[in-house]
Amino acid sequence: MTLIAQPAKVMNDQPTPPSTDEASVGTIFTPHRRTQLLVIAASVLCFFLFWWGGKWIGVPTEPGYSASLLQQPTPALAFIGTYIMLACAVVFGTLVAGRAWFYAGLFTGCIGQMALSARGGPMRYVLFQAADGGGSQRVFLMLFLEQGLLFLAIGLLWRFFWRRYETMRAAAAAAADAPIAPADTATALLIQAAGMATVVLLAAATDAKTQVLVAVFLGGLAGTTLAEMYARKTGNHAVAGWFWLAPFVVGAFGYLVAYFTSTTWAIGDPGDGLARLARPLPLDYASAGCAGALLGYWVGADRPSLCASILSGLFSASGHVAEPVKGKPNSNDNNR
Repeated sequence: MTLIAQPAKVMNDQPTPPSTDEASVGTIFTPHRRTQLLVIAASVLCFFLFWWGGKWIGVPTEPGYSASLLQQPTPALAFIGTYIMLACAVVFGTLVAGRAWFYAGLFTGCIGQMALSARGGPMRYVLFQAADGGGSQRVFLMLFLEQGLLFLAIGLLWRFFWRRYETMRAAAAAAADAPIAPADTATALLIQAAGMATVVLLAAATDAKTQVLVAVFLGGLAGTTLAEMYARKTGNHAVAGWFWLAPFVVGAFGYLVAYFTSTTWAIGDPGDGLARLARPLPLDYASAGCAGALLGYWVGADRPSLCASILSGLFSASGHVAEPVKGKPNSNDNNR
């Protein structure tokens, strides 16, 4: 797999003039468009892989209801099946679009996981099931554990791809005799987590499945875009290897807050305030949250004009997305 076509250009990280290749002049099928089509096609196929795979292994047992893997009759089977489907989706996405976008396989795997969540229901059914079984607020500790188990796989895959990318980047830096800037990782991750939590709190007004998936996706997108913008200004490239942490931390924090503060969990409501971060399920954070983070990294790293448009659309009172500023494309954007 060709991860970086021209290593020396990666370290400069500056826009380059548009290609004048005759094959790309006067056609919509530019390398950028081809990458989009490949990633979209692979994502759709991975979504159906998880949909039919979940139906085959019975996750969830009652479609439209509990989408918590630990509440399934056989949690071990549910997790093993999810891990296997995720691995298959990552391999497939990498084979289809990995030469064009470094994280294509992981992105398609996260999109695929959304099918498992979509097959289930909202958070209220998880809480109802816990209440019917004589449970207590410890259901949020169960969700905290489930969050950790799901992100164990996501984190390992993310770091695996990032280490390979860093190896190529270090080789390019050595060849160009360019120093690698010191990292201010903590501040960037705080910006990412704060941005994501803010969007989820504002957008997840209820626990409706579509609403929480969109809220978590937009939260991951906005938070990671802001963090990547800050990282680029400070010369911090390595922080992107940890961008999977914010979706995990935001969800885990929400479950812990709900565990200590919720008084309405038995009627299907995690509570108000920061407990609203517990409205999405662990599958929502692991799928839509990480997919949004990956897209936000790409936007923040290589499409600053698009980044400004998205953020203005998310945070402006009118919701109007500003016209992007025209600029030169980055020849390395598809390999990030």
